[in-house]
Amino acid sequence: MFVWISNSTSSVAQQVSGQQVSGQQLSGQQLQNGQSTDLNFSFPDTLQRQYVDDYFYVDLLLNGTEDSLTGGSVTFTFDPSIVRYEGVSFGAGTAGSSGNVDVSQAPSTIWPSQNVLDGVMDSFLYTSGDGGMVQVDFVTLGDGETPTASAPGTFMRIFFTALQSGVTDVDLIAEMVGGDLIGNTNPMVSLDGGDSGDFAYLSGLPDEPITIIILGDPNIDESDYVADPVADVVADGVDLSTLTLTMRDENANFMPVEDVFFEVDSGGGVLSAISGQTDSVGVISVELRSQVADTSKVSVYAGTDANGVFLGTVSVAFVAGTPHALEVDNQPENKNVKETMSEVSVKILDRFGNHVTDAVNSVTVSPGDGGYTFASGTLTSVATEGVATFDDLIIDDAGTDYTMSFASDSLEGAESETFNILKLEQAITFGELPDKVYGDEPFDLSATTDSGLDVSFVTDDTDLISIDGNRVTILGTGTATITAFQGGDGVYLPADSVSQSLTIEAAALTIT
Repeated sequence: MFVWISNSTSSVAQQVSGQQVSGQQLSGQQLQNGQSTDLNFSFPDTLQRQYVDDYFYVDLLLNGTEDSLTGGSVTFTFDPSIVRYEGVSFGAGTAGSSGNVDVSQAPSTIWPSQNVLDGVMDSFLYTSGDGGMVQVDFVTLGDGETPTASAPGTFMRIFFTALQSGVTDVDLIAEMVGGDLIGNTNPMVSLDGGDSGDFAYLSGLPDEPITIIILGDPNIDESDYVADPVADVVADGVDLSTLTLTMRDENANFMPVEDVFFEVDSGGGVLSAISGQTDSVGVISVELRSQVADTSKVSVYAGTDANGVFLGTVSVAFVAGTPHALEVDNQPENKNVKETMSEVSVKILDRFGNHVTDAVNSVTVSPGDGGYTFASGTLTSVATEGVATFDDLIIDDAGTDYTMSFASDSLEGAESETFNILKLEQAITFGELPDKVYGDEPFDLSATTDSGLDVSFVTDDTDLISIDGNRVTILGTGTATITAFQGGDGVYLPADSVSQSLTIEAAALTIT
């Protein structure tokens, strides 16, 4: 390593290219009765993640307030296929609230060789090496007693560019010489990605390299997207499943992402948030709730909407809550009197209208509107899979706009839609009548109905015959029409009438 030391404190530092210029070689030797030390540096994992094409830098604090650093060198190695060394700059730090350095106002571009730090310090830089190793030699022109910068000191910024996704160690060895109090210096490192970022500093550094992870693109195969739990979440708008995305790139490195978008594809679930950003290790979680007992499917994308990189879909099964109310499922149908009703069923629901499929409540049916009664049937049914059924109900009372009422302990009851109980049809059997002769004795008519109800008779010619009940009395000669009819009752409709002709002939004249 080569360092040039000017004989004048006012001279401007010069940069050389691989040559020693009127200077001394520094290899851990004492200079101005100072001391030298070798240090390795490491950095917290949370700030070691960069992205391809980002530039980032490592800051190395060179001395503190109680010492005047006079010279030194920094050697660092790295993987040149992963990162590219760009250059260095010097700057002055200011004390942070915890005593650590804050270099947020430091120059963000590579510093050219010139007078810096308000003329307090002249620096000479010499960079040598290629590939994966770079050595930087420097000298400051302090007097060995006066600090070279405001508290807590001077730092060197080393610039890199991320070339491709992967991992590289950056191993820094700093060899610094200065005044008698160099042992009180506060060597630190910091890391920042892009044009701005968080700074973090260590005052005591372990003997390990800085491991820098260069992140690639979001990768669906390496990332994890899970729901917990995935089943039996109560659809009450309170119970929830937590959806967690752990983002990784193609090299399975945890990957922070600024924009993550969640979308409910089906099932009626509601998310606590539909977008956000991961934490520093690529993790983001949202909560999924629902008031619908169904399976909710939620997809996630790296991006601001569903046009981003698709990362996966999870399914969460929501189930109904506790029984709350009844709902008529199969409504009563119109039936005839004395006919068994078609199956009527009642569902048990939770307070959001979801079918409680494991409910076993007892449900009772009773007449609703219409003033009828059940002639027979089972009036109480125990629910199976949350459904109570009634399949043997019979009603003898014909009528219209009837309803059924259903009840079950403390649950909200239910009323059916209207239905009708229809009267039965009936038919008359009335055969042909034989001819009669005037003077024949009265005779009885015979007609029946399939309902068993009595049949009545009427004639269209009361001058020819008279009818009393079913007895016919002949009054004259000619042809009369006798009609059999049945007017119905509470069960049967009126029957269609049936007519027959009765012919009455004149009696033979007897001459004596």
